[in-house]
Amino acid sequence: MELGVEIVCSHNLYSVCTDNHNPIGAWLWQTISLRRMLTESKTLNDRIVVEEVPSSDRWLQPILTAIRENRRLRIGYHPFGREASETVVSPYFVQMSDRRWYLFGLRGTETALKAYALDRMEACSMMEETFALPEEFSATEYLKEHGIGRYENIPETEVVLRAYGRQVDLLRTLPLHTSQHETKTAEDKAEFTYILRPTTRFFGDILACGKYVKVLSPEWVRRHLKETLEKIVTYYK
Repeated sequence: MELGVEIVCSHNLYSVCTDNHNPIGAWLWQTISLRRMLTESKTLNDRIVVEEVPSSDRWLQPILTAIRENRRLRIGYHPFGREASETVVSPYFVQMSDRRWYLFGLRGTETALKAYALDRMEACSMMEETFALPEEFSATEYLKEHGIGRYENIPETEVVLRAYGRQVDLLRTLPLHTSQHETKTAEDKAEFTYILRPTTRFFGDILACGKYVKVLSPEWVRRHLKETLEKIVTYYK
């Protein structure tokens, strides 16, 4: 069941059972299946285009080892627009999002998790020192509330938006957030409600929908998006 799949034999008949509560297993199974398909389709190399994940080939392996053994990491980190520095991090979990791997961990005596993009790391080494992961901690629950980064200062908010045209089906098949649920449906539009901390990434996802999405509430989210759009307009004057 490491891959989330179990083959069951009963009366000389085989059936496949999947573990819907094992997202990592499902992801591994999909990855293996895709790799097999690509291997069998070598003659189509110039007709199969995949996105590269540049941050996965250098630091992911030692980070996963440190997570498995609950050992602290010493990393050299160079954020955009700031000086590089070295820090010690207790690694909690990793996440891949938008072609980028992130390490979430605690730094020193801090109590709030911070996200570190692997492609901004200049060094990474595992230490002998260990740490204790809280028994009640859940990476999935953390991401539902916080997303990428540190957003404890942003209040959890109910956001309602209206989608138009084909964007309705796009949101149905690829939700903007795990809390998304459809609250109103019409012939050419639908309303979706979210419970989350609106972050820069969430605002960016809304703006990426262009004219096909309109935020209905709350007012402070509408105002933030309006100010962003007004700023963008000045770039084209």
